[in-house]
Amino acid sequence: MRASAMSDEEKIEEETYSVIFSSLKHPIRRRILRMLAKEPQVFSEILESLSIDSGHLNYHLESLGDLIRRTSDGKYGLSSVGVAAVRLMSGVEEHPPTPRSSPGKTALNAATRILSVLLILALIPSSLFFITYIEVAENPYKTDTSPAYALTILPNQTFEYFIIINYTQKPLCTIAANTYFYKEETPPKKGITSWDRVSFSYRIFIGPFNKTTTISTNEMILDPRSLIHEVSRNVTYDAGATETSLGTGELPIYQPGTYKIRIENTGSELIDAKLGITVRWKNFQRPYFYWGTFGLVLASIYPILILARRILTKG
Repeated sequence: MRASAMSDEEKIEEETYSVIFSSLKHPIRRRILRMLAKEPQVFSEILESLSIDSGHLNYHLESLGDLIRRTSDGKYGLSSVGVAAVRLMSGVEEHPPTPRSSPGKTALNAATRILSVLLILALIPSSLFFITYIEVAENPYKTDTSPAYALTILPNQTFEYFIIINYTQKPLCTIAANTYFYKEETPPKKGITSWDRVSFSYRIFIGPFNKTTTISTNEMILDPRSLIHEVSRNVTYDAGATETSLGTGELPIYQPGTYKIRIENTGSELIDAKLGITVRWKNFQRPYFYWGTFGLVLASIYPILILARRILTKG
């Protein structure tokens, strides 16, 4: 008998759920339930709100069955089962099911994300390359070369030559002599995307040799404050060797002032040579600096947007 009673209860419960779900299938019946949840209404009020004919309204009211009841004044209201049905509707509407993306759309989204990451990863090194890329003007900005001056340095003697650079607003003069090279020039440009570099170099031309000769020198270059270059040479030339040259590559001039070249004959042979001085202005440029900067800014915005999206989604 107890098992039979439980079976009857389950049957009643199943029928109740069946009525609820059947009634909630139709949008008009759901609208009727929402209207009656606010307050009981007479047939004419419901009919006016729904804008349907009376036959259809009668059909839907009958389909609602035990979800509604008639009050003593003839109005329609919700039964306890109807109240439960409205609560069920509210719960479903507050938590709508997450729409499932189709496999094709999911694959497209994944491919888009991967492509975006690859583009950003490619953008960063290319932007750094454009920022740091430097090119030199096709021709030197300006080059001044002095005549080759004859010099004779006895053993254990020292020869000194001075390069004097003076910056002015207007180029004035260049004077070269046996012991000095004087130049007035406008200051070199200094900028982010374009700048000048001033440098100088010297060459010592010796030879030809009519006998085996050993040339030993100690050469120093001093800027206005300190020693910036020093080299010692000990080179032997065979008899009949043609003219050759000794010297240094380009040394930067960072500030105006006097630069001194000291050549000491540390050997036992007399040095009979010629000295040539070259002062050169070169222009350097970063032609794609701003494009590279724009690329880095663009690359940094992407992860910021992704982070902001995650924060807003979680919020």
